[in-house]
Parts: sequence; structure tokens; C-alpha cells
Amino acid sequence: MNRREFGDLLKTSDGILLIDLESQRILDANKKLEELTGLSKDNIINNELTTLFPDSEKVKIQKLVQDFLSNNNSYLINVFIYNQIKKKDIPVIISGSIIELNNKKFLVIVIRDSIDELEKNHQFERISKLYRILYRINETIIKITDIDTLFEEVLEIILGEGGYQFAFIGELIDDNIKILKKKGNRKNIDVESTIKSLKKSIKSGEIVEFDKHIGVSVPIIFTNYLSSIFKIENKI
Repeated sequence: MNRREFGDLLKTSDGILLIDLESQRILDANKKLEELTGLSKDNIINNELTTLFPDSEKVKIQKLVQDFLSNNNSYLINVFIYNQIKKKDIPVIISGSIIELNNKKFLVIVIRDSIDELEKNHQFERISKLYRILYRINETIIKITDIDTLFEEVLEIILGEGGYQFAFIGELIDDNIKILKKKGNRKNIDVESTIKSLKKSIKSGEIVEFDKHIGVSVPIIFTNYLSSIFKIENKI
């Protein structure tokens, strides 16, 4: 790798550090690394890599550097880096490799902000869980004929399997929703606001046509709650 290629590497969206193999001190850092640490480049250079991390991660980072130096391996680990401006630990993914610049070897550390990746995983897990709950509810609608038992079982699924604090079943009457059965702790739950959002969705046509066989609609998933609409009179 030549100086121009390394200069291009510094312009990437990941944090980049150039480390001297002998002193194990930082020789160069890019703008993204400044953002991740909340430190200026002047306050990063000439320090050891471990100074950028919280005490709980220092041993792991030391071992990582030694592995890089002894085996020349490049692999990924998940750790936290400390941001001096935000005063908190930031989850990152670190990889490293040995490069040669002007006939001298250096260690390059790549530090990637993993907040976006973690958030995407969290959203995927959340949506998957919601659809599993709705699948169980739809199964219950098909199997149970007694209305009171059906309502009780649906609420139990939402609270028990879904881990929700509060759930209710409401009847659509024109543009209004009348609560027929509720369960759980509604403390800190703005039920009125939830109903208002549902009414708005119904009026705007966001709720799709009912399934003609079991009367279940495709669910609407909001930021902090979900809904599945069904018509009892269509149930077979």
C-alpha cells in the first residue's frame, strides 16, 4: 500500500487508525474516528489504542493487538469505544491488519459504528415477534367459537407471548371504537391516543379488506403497538 492508497482509506466512512508496531502508539486517525471518540486528531495521535476505550474493554483490546501482531490475522470483534463528548460508550466493530508503507510495516485498525446495524437487527426481531403473535391470534380465531373465550385467549397471547403491558379488544362502530374487553396494567399507556390513531388509520383506508373465510385483516404495526382487525360474524 502506498501513501495515496492509505490517504483514500482515511476517507472511508469507518474509523481508521494507523499504529506503529514498535511503540504501539497511534500515528494517524481519520475524521470518522474523531467523531466516534469525541476527540480531536491531536488528542488521539501518540496515545496507545487502549486509551480510546473504557476500562472494561482495555484487556480485550490489548489481547486483540497482540493477536494482530503475532498472527497477522484480520478478524472482527464487538466492543465499546468511549465518546468523550457524549460521555457514553458506543458499540463498535473492530478489525485490523498489517500493512506496509514505504517498506515499513504498520498496524491498521478499522473501527465501524455498529449502532445502525444493532438498530436494524432490533427492528427485525421486533417485527418478527409481532407477526408471530398475530399468527397465533389468527390460529386462535379459527379454532375457538365462544366469543368470551376467544377474547380472553387473544388478550392472553398478546400479554403472555408478546410481553405487552396492556391489551384491549374493541368493536368498530362507524368511525368509533368501543372497548369490549381489556387486560393488563394500563399505567403509562395512552389508550385514548391509541384509539385515535386506529380511527385515523381506518378512515384513511390503511386497513385492508378482510379475509372472507376467517375475517382477519392484515395487521397494522405502529411504533409501540400492533393491531389485528377481525369480524366475528365472518368466522366459520
